Amino acid sequence: MSITDKGFVFSVDLVLTAIMIFLMLFLITASFSAKSSQTVAGMKRFQLEKNAVFIVDSLVKNSVETPLLGAALFDGEKHRVKSNELEHNQLKRAVPVGPGEFFVQRLSIKWKNGEKETIIWAEQGEKNCIALDRIALIGDESVLVELALCEK
Repeated sequence: MSITDKGFVFSVDLVLTAIMIFLMLFLITASFSAKSSQTVAGMKRFQLEKNAVFIVDSLVKNSVETPLLGAALFDGEKHRVKSNELEHNQLKRAVPVGPGEFFVQRLSIKWKNGEKETIIWAEQGEKNCIALDRIALIGDESVLVELALCEK
């Protein structure tokens, strides 16, 4: 059995074409893999941002037993909370929430005169953090409530 010149050339062309097709399939698969890992990282970041927004929003709009989740001033006369108006004594009692996927790394109040009152400060290693600021009232003075939330 002998291989003709045309048969040998056809075999080499077929092998080179197959190698290029497999290389392209590999590159397409690697690209999809990289995009999917970027999407997963983006979703984790989005979830952290969502939780941070919900916590700081709950802090200034609710009045509950856990001051970190609600320290809004309760108006007994109207039987409702005053949104964006905080009860300073209740806010000072805030403690970090229980175990979960994230933790409050910092909660502080910045007064108009520049003083900064830190309520929660966690010395844990910062993995992936987001910081939010929210303007609220304490008494008749507007303050800046700063919250930093990190992944565990």
